[in-house]
Amino acid sequence: MEQRLIATGPAESLAAAIADPTVSDVDKVLLNLGAKEFTVEPSTLQSLQQLIQWIANLALNIVGRYAEHKKNNHYDIMSDSCVLNTLRELIVIIRIWGLLRSSCLPVFICCFDSLDVLATLYKLLSRMIHNKDVALTGLDESLVDECMVLQNQVVIPSLTQLYENVCDVANPLFYQTFAPLCMEYGSDPVSSYSEDCLLAPSPTSRQYTDIIRHVYLGRHPPLIKSCTRCGGRTQVLSMARTAAVRAWEGRWVQACRCGGHWNMNRAADKKSLLRDNI
Repeated sequence: MEQRLIATGPAESLAAAIADPTVSDVDKVLLNLGAKEFTVEPSTLQSLQQLIQWIANLALNIVGRYAEHKKNNHYDIMSDSCVLNTLRELIVIIRIWGLLRSSCLPVFICCFDSLDVLATLYKLLSRMIHNKDVALTGLDESLVDECMVLQNQVVIPSLTQLYENVCDVANPLFYQTFAPLCMEYGSDPVSSYSEDCLLAPSPTSRQYTDIIRHVYLGRHPPLIKSCTRCGGRTQVLSMARTAAVRAWEGRWVQACRCGGHWNMNRAADKKSLLRDNI
């Protein structure tokens, strides 16, 4: 009887390596992976640094808010095993890429240099998956303590700088209140803010941030397009020099990451200039 070899790629081998959430040491996971499968040219890695930084910031925000985790009736990213596993996979890949080019690694502001933030994030995300059913088992107090310790050791950047006056794309009221709902265009409904939401309301920033490239555009970018759904902005002209970045930007040409349509506009109009100079 012939034996058929099942070909597995990097994605399958990575998923198998992190399948056991009880193995929370990222360096032990690397021992079960072939580094050659994830080898990328150094120039490409450097061009992805902004996206790598955003992934690390997202993981920090999720872990940092775990201590405030509460049972709710709407979507909860902290209980989504798919998202948490994806972040774990990305942290493993970032770890490998950091061995190839250290300058592509995310930058953290820590209290002391010996703290390995990526390894700590992987460990805490693994424990969050192991304790994902908060409604039945309750919060793991030891995990809560570790998350709070990390909050005091690392500066957690806010994710609200990518958006302007937007808290939720899908408002929690849709899941908690029976229809019909009476709303006014341009104003938030009462009690629309969810305490578990990672995009907490924040004062309007005077800096524009590219929602696709995750780079600062300055106070008066010449030509941008904004999303009609979430309010995110991105630069119209592409400055990509590598195929990986061009592929990433090309994925969002037709629509924003949230699915909204782009609206072409100039940010440096008279009203914005007057407002920013006040």
